[in-house]
Amino acid sequence: MARSIPVTLFVVIAAQLVGCSEAGSGATSASQAKVPGRWYTSTQVATGEVVFQGHCAECHGDQAQGLAADWRQKLDDGS
Repeated sequence: MARSIPVTLFVVIAAQLVGCSEAGSGATSASQAKVPGRWYTSTQVATGEVVFQGHCAECHGDQAQGLAADWRQKLDDGS
């Protein structure tokens, strides 16, 4: 039992290090290219737009300007 803890810990740390590495051919596609001056990629921006439109825009508006007259008042469904 005592030996399995260090072995398990080693496997977990090794898996995290492998997952964090930037393995690959070294070539970056246009969709994987970082946005100039930012830490995120164009693909992440496009994904964020889809998520925002699907989950956030209903209350926050298409441009995140806010649509709720009184956002502190609960809706009929309790949200």
